[in-house]
Amino acid sequence: MPQTLPRTAPRPSLGRISPRRRDILLAAALCAVFYVLAGHDDLLETSNHAWLLLESIRSGKFLQYYEVVMAHENTLYYLNNAHYNILCYLLYALWQLPVYLVVKLGGLALNEYFLMFWSKAVGTAAYAGCAVLLGRLARALAFSEEDAHWASLYFLLDPIAFLAALLMGQYDALCMVFLLAGLLCWRKGQLWRFAFWAGLAMAFKFFPLLLFLPLLVLVEKRPLRCAGYAAATLWAVVPSALLFRGHTGDMGVFNDLMIDRIFAARLPGGVDVPIFLLLYAGLLLACYFYRPADEAAAARWMPWLGLAVFGGLFLFTEWHPQWLLLVVPFAVLTSLCQRQRAVWLYLENLWFFGFWLTANLHFPGQIEANLFRFGIFGRFIAAHTAAGTHNQLAFYLNLIPRLADLAPVIFAAPLAAAILFKCPVGGRSLADRLAGGDAPLAKSPSMRVMLFGSFFLCIVCIWGGTALYVTLKAFGL
Repeated sequence: MPQTLPRTAPRPSLGRISPRRRDILLAAALCAVFYVLAGHDDLLETSNHAWLLLESIRSGKFLQYYEVVMAHENTLYYLNNAHYNILCYLLYALWQLPVYLVVKLGGLALNEYFLMFWSKAVGTAAYAGCAVLLGRLARALAFSEEDAHWASLYFLLDPIAFLAALLMGQYDALCMVFLLAGLLCWRKGQLWRFAFWAGLAMAFKFFPLLLFLPLLVLVEKRPLRCAGYAAATLWAVVPSALLFRGHTGDMGVFNDLMIDRIFAARLPGGVDVPIFLLLYAGLLLACYFYRPADEAAAARWMPWLGLAVFGGLFLFTEWHPQWLLLVVPFAVLTSLCQRQRAVWLYLENLWFFGFWLTANLHFPGQIEANLFRFGIFGRFIAAHTAAGTHNQLAFYLNLIPRLADLAPVIFAAPLAAAILFKCPVGGRSLADRLAGGDAPLAKSPSMRVMLFGSFFLCIVCIWGGTALYVTLKAFGL
């Protein structure tokens, strides 16, 4: 297998100085601070669902778990039923087991907030694992050692990924960490292992299947062999579904609602056609028809395919703020492949701003001051504020004329531009071909300044400043 990828060695415009230990320590400190500072009620629900799974196992009602949750015959806080694959709850329950034993053997009362912070470590560990695996994947793709280190730090400090994993405490990083492990196997030509990891990732969210298929047909053209690999991805989903067949509560209804979103945006015609699926089918055919000269040629397309698949998904379907983490690893890798890196880092700040506007306008109360209520100061904030005061940011934003219409454009334009202009045609992106030459467009700050500056602007100023403002206003200040 070639050790380098011809014509794809990144030509950075931000310098080749590796992150220092102090950069890693500073990023870790930021993660620790926001780990305890914020959270989301979804995390509290999942934490309590996992606790109920331990109770169900103890009482011999493992197979009735989803129905036990639906019955709500307990004093725990949660609003929704259990909607995810049992493997998700088993993972959280395994992590909670030491706490469960201490509480039961010691006759202690359960503190749900402590349990939530304990459970948040699962998603956070997966988030850190994604950063490590992304660095390894960059090396496997023949990035320089410096760029491989930057890839990890880039992912950790990316505002959208940070918001989803550290502020909201969500678990989409679990899906991504297994997918990245599979991508490492794909790069090595180990397709059965690729199918194994993709199948495990699919047990947490179905999204990995969307990337698995184009990557599979990119390197494997035999239909029966492709069918075999695709069937192998069901190794976790099918047995767990059969095990709980007839006992999953309303999980099927919830999953149908998620799938319906893919069909929602349609191209008008004689018979309306789902836009995402139409484009996805075209991408699959392109991957099948393309005959890469070698494994290195195929590998050049992998980061962009991830960007195109998940980016296209969020362009043409209704998304939840936490899901955007899925596209970040591929945005990172494709940006590091560009000669004009600074341009893309600036555009990603604009992308975050559009994401923040859209999320606040269309999902009010999901990513603003409400996150403080499930942080370490949550009880104090909840005790001193009136109900409903943590959704005021959407009210202020809606006072700006046409902003609700412009916000999705601000979100979608940088993402669509990345998909189009990062496409590696002939070994170089379309953006680099249009720029011409080898010199960057302009002198840029260092990668260190860009990454930490982006974090400060997006997380501290845009998210933190506005969330703190709404919180202080709720206190009457």
